[in-house]
Amino acid sequence: TNVLLRGKDIIAIIGRKGPADKSKINKLFLQEKADNGKLVNIASDNEKSFVVTDDEFVYISPISPQTLKFRSKNKGFSGGSE
Repeated sequence: TNVLLRGKDIIAIIGRKGPADKSKINKLFLQEKADNGKLVNIASDNEKSFVVTDDEFVYISPISPQTLKFRSKNKGFSGGSE
């Protein structure tokens, strides 16, 4: 499944590997989104990041945060921090 999000609608891109994935608050956040029907998993079993949008949806992505950042820069989007 392909999903295209506008750069201005993205609040955060968070990695699913490493410390962020072990974070209790991130687990609670994702569970709350799932419970409210606002979690969209397009990654199947290959979850590499989750993308938070300003419409309160969260997308689980099979693409790493670094690749998403690279793609957004190459498409002319701006914003965010290192």
